[in-house]
Amino acid sequence: GEHMAGGAAGAPGIGPNGEKNSAGVMMGGGIVTTSGNTADTKNDGKRDFARVLELYAEMIKVEEMAKRGGSSHHRSGSSGGNGKRPPPPPPGSDSKRRRPTPTGSTPSKPKITGKPIIVVPNAMTSPITVLNAIDFFKDATYVPRDIAIKKGARKVPSVTFKRRMPSRMGGHEYEYEIIDNPITRLKSSADWSRIVAVIAQGAPWQFKGWKYSAPVDVFGRSFGFYVGMDDSPLPKDVTTWNVKIGRLNRDRRGLDNVTFANFWNGLDQWMSVHKKEYFPTDET
Repeated sequence: GEHMAGGAAGAPGIGPNGEKNSAGVMMGGGIVTTSGNTADTKNDGKRDFARVLELYAEMIKVEEMAKRGGSSHHRSGSSGGNGKRPPPPPPGSDSKRRRPTPTGSTPSKPKITGKPIIVVPNAMTSPITVLNAIDFFKDATYVPRDIAIKKGARKVPSVTFKRRMPSRMGGHEYEYEIIDNPITRLKSSADWSRIVAVIAQGAPWQFKGWKYSAPVDVFGRSFGFYVGMDDSPLPKDVTTWNVKIGRLNRDRRGLDNVTFANFWNGLDQWMSVHKKEYFPTDET
């Protein structure tokens, strides 16, 4: 390969035949002298020496460019212009879950497409049904079934009412929907996810045919509440379910407000943890 020896101007060199010159530079395996006995030798030596200086300057320039390029590449990391992809994130990394959002935007939250639903029992023996649900959940008054019918209440697929959250929880007003037959009323998974509370009758067959028919699933996905008369025994199944207990009396209305408050305090707290998408944000 090509190499340089005695490359400094004015340094002694050795000619092709072993003779020494006053100054010489080795190129391509030979010595090019910068002084000699003939004009041609002098001219050739000057040209060769100039060429050596050009090559040396180019070599320095290439080295400096290489150094700058290397440091730039080092700063840019493995995602530089070498055509290689960056290494994958280590196992357990949350890089997939944390993706940058466009400038000036905020992460989108799930949108509400329907009213929160309260499911009541579809049974005449239940203290709370669609017939008297509005009286209790809106007006904190228990109206027995027979009296509700005398007052003109009729069986309908669903009823709705509005209620305002306590100020400590934002004070937002919601419109709730009350139904007693979710199998026919709810078609999609999104519909079923709107259920926020289930009033338990006391028997597992209440949930037959539901999307989630096991009581542990029903009350794991919604706020469970049992309403019974204060003179009736508590059903055995209810004692094993994740539900709160409320009591009513046919004649004394004093228990109405207690049970009413017990239900709404429990549901408000449950929604604040499990149904945060129903709570408006500061941006809305």
